[in-house]
Amino acid sequence: MALGLLALSGCGDDGGADPGRRDRGDQTKLTGRLDYGRSGGLAGLSDTLTLEPDGHATLSTRRFGRRSVTLRRAELEEVERALAPVDLAKLDDEYSPPVSVADGFSESVTYGGETVSAQTGGDEPDKLARLMGTLSGLVERYAPKR
Repeated sequence: MALGLLALSGCGDDGGADPGRRDRGDQTKLTGRLDYGRSGGLAGLSDTLTLEPDGHATLSTRRFGRRSVTLRRAELEEVERALAPVDLAKLDDEYSPPVSVADGFSESVTYGGETVSAQTGGDEPDKLARLMGTLSGLVERYAPKR
């Protein structure tokens, strides 16, 4: 599972651009807080990642509690690349399967005042799935290992 676009300075129509992002060449720079959450699964996960534009983040997990982390520049750019093609305002609010999936996951992304969620089997767009996969990977990378 698993947000655009160019905010132009100056006058004129912005073509629906998201004011929470700035163009940086071939990708869009994160300019506001991004929140990601996932829950469910056999283990009953409940994880949240709050990411600031400077790469500072807070990770909270049910199992290990809360910790502060700082993403490497490459990791922040990976998030920005995954975010660039996704315009949350143009997506459905929720992608749910027609029938609930036992031990499935629910994920959500909030950015620029918009929230989109997806559940296992919900048939979300590939670009949203890529973004959520990138964010989930960061949770896995930074969650304490025991």
